[in-house]
Amino acid sequence: MPRPNPADPGEGQVELFGPPPAPKPNAGGKMAGGLPEGDATAAMRRSIEFAKNEGGHTPMDEGAGEVLIAYARAVDGAVKHGTPYVLGKIGQPLVDLLGALHMTPDARDDAASVDAMAQLVAELGGVPDPAPSDG
Repeated sequence: MPRPNPADPGEGQVELFGPPPAPKPNAGGKMAGGLPEGDATAAMRRSIEFAKNEGGHTPMDEGAGEVLIAYARAVDGAVKHGTPYVLGKIGQPLVDLLGALHMTPDARDDAASVDAMAQLVAELGGVPDPAPSDG
């Protein structure tokens, strides 16, 4: 037998106080009813679609792509609900997964991006500092 919902009005309460308010769309917890799809999710979907079109995303990456979408929806949920601590919890695993899928600048061996960055710095009139050496 299911437990009664403690939020439901008890006997005689409807007559005294009127009908209970309609439940909120997000009743049952901050993430009930699914996570929102916002800017982060849209950007992640575009990135995954681009990777598929460029040949950098294989059918074997589908599961990881869905995990990326879940992370992006969690970011959107954190923004929507004002819970920035969530970002601290999921940030590093998200970056690690993006790197494993070669979806970060560091993970891609993208000489064109490096050349474009150097050209942009030159156009802006600056000379990039040489990379610090470890020795």
